[in-house]
Amino acid sequence: MEPIKVYRNLNSADKFLGLELGDGAALLLIFFLAFLFNRNGLFVNTAVLFLAYWGLRAVKRGKPEGYLLVALRYVLAGRFKRIGRFDESEKTP
Repeated sequence: MEPIKVYRNLNSADKFLGLELGDGAALLLIFFLAFLFNRNGLFVNTAVLFLAYWGLRAVKRGKPEGYLLVALRYVLAGRFKRIGRFDESEKTP
């Protein structure tokens, strides 16, 4: 049997214009927010989207897949987890 040529790696993440699906969702959110605050500024909103796209591309350059989701999870997680109260039996004499 001869191997079949495949032009896409099945283990790689789906990308469109160099961005992953989560990044596209972030751009979609920026799109809605830009037009929510500035309905008549088509040029300004397009410039904001363009800058957000290139900013995402610059941040993701050389990083592994899923980097921004992990970084966002790290930022949104609490810095310190709350420690439960000590019982009387756990006090040192």
